[in-house]
Amino acid sequence: MRNETSAFYFRESELTALANGASLLSSEQRTSTIKFLQSFITKDLFYNSNSEEQLTLAWHCFTCLKALDGFDKYETILFNSLKHAPNIQHMDLQDLEAFSSCWALIKNHSPDKYLFSDIAEHLNNIRCSDQGWSHIKRAPQSSIYGSWLAFSIFQSIEKAIPDELKVIKLLDSMKAKDEAYAHQRSADHGSVASTYFAICLLKSIEEEPSHKLTHWLNEQQADDGGFVATHIMPFGDINSTALALQSLKLLQADITLLKPAALTYIRDHYQQDGGFIAHCRETTADPSSTYYALMALGHVDDYLRA
Repeated sequence: MRNETSAFYFRESELTALANGASLLSSEQRTSTIKFLQSFITKDLFYNSNSEEQLTLAWHCFTCLKALDGFDKYETILFNSLKHAPNIQHMDLQDLEAFSSCWALIKNHSPDKYLFSDIAEHLNNIRCSDQGWSHIKRAPQSSIYGSWLAFSIFQSIEKAIPDELKVIKLLDSMKAKDEAYAHQRSADHGSVASTYFAICLLKSIEEEPSHKLTHWLNEQQADDGGFVATHIMPFGDINSTALALQSLKLLQADITLLKPAALTYIRDHYQQDGGFIAHCRETTADPSSTYYALMALGHVDDYLRA
């Protein structure tokens, strides 16, 4: 049984939506997408010049495959791959989060007995002076995304988050003038991603996010049915669409009126040979976009008809 180290588990919530989205593909779509994702898995997953980047790829591939095809046939492959991942000291926070989240998927194999303690110690060592974390190495100030990554890592390794309430000060400083949350301080406009990360952080410490965010998030749906990353974007993208819908779910908002256009948007980004593209100017599907598309579909809760 999992130790309760947080009031709200970020990745667990995403995977619930992902599993529902996977169930809404047709048999043909499911088969094509499984084959597409399998094409990214090799025995030499971490034996290349960009091995750290493969951690995020592994997370997106294996979680999608778990939702679409079950995990029994993939667990040992992932386990053997993780044993050859870079040293945690050489990872940035995004890579470490993907690495830790991948380990949380594995139930029938065990990591080195000191690994999770080493990760927790490393997180404490790289904490910023303002008591948050930054996704940029050696940055003097923490960021919402960096703190979200750190909280997620602590959740995955089932370690208590030290002084977790100190994140409130960071979140207060990152509110934009439009009441959403931004990537930087004193911003005029928030972003969908930062707002999602902030909502997650607040729920993890049992603080209630402002329901004013519901109206702001609704306004981020573009004419194409997707949600924009920031106010200056002329079209939506799959990642922002998933995070916006996930945020609205966490705010317990009614998204009935948003669903038809969002479903059309997700459908338009599906590729017949499997997988999803990131946005309308992209032509090649990728595992990350497939992860977020299935997550978004899980919230729309309707079949991805051809």
